[in-house]
Amino acid sequence: MSVSPPPGPPSVPSRCVLIVTGLSGSGKSTAIHALEDLGFYCIANLPVTLVLQFLSLCENSHQPIGRVGLGITGHSPEVAAFVLACPEAKRFLAQLSALLVFSLPLYVREGKSYLTLTLGCTGGRHRSVSVAEELGRCLADSGYSAHIRHRDQHR
Repeated sequence: MSVSPPPGPPSVPSRCVLIVTGLSGSGKSTAIHALEDLGFYCIANLPVTLVLQFLSLCENSHQPIGRVGLGITGHSPEVAAFVLACPEAKRFLAQLSALLVFSLPLYVREGKSYLTLTLGCTGGRHRSVSVAEELGRCLADSGYSAHIRHRDQHR
């Protein structure tokens, strides 16, 4: 019987950019610290609009920085614009907003003082954050008060 040693850590190329995304409290800081331990130069909460400029600075510094870790939040306007530009997201929001504008007066008529609506997504692409924020704006535009709470924001 032969036993193979466990595989070593994955090799990381000398020029590498890793982007870590998530809401506050989702573990971005832990991931960023792990990348720093692996020799990455890391910045948390870098605005998306500064990414290319930052990478240019890394490449053109007197000692080029090849391994970079960037922490980007799901609340970034650029991330929201990307999510909301998707035709399916636009259609989903239009249909959900229409359903809520139709049904909310019925809830009020029955004496309900609030409605809880939960949105979720998988895959770490911040769809639920962007959609919830946009849905809150749509409801406010229709005269309703919307309180948005991102459940996993502080975990």
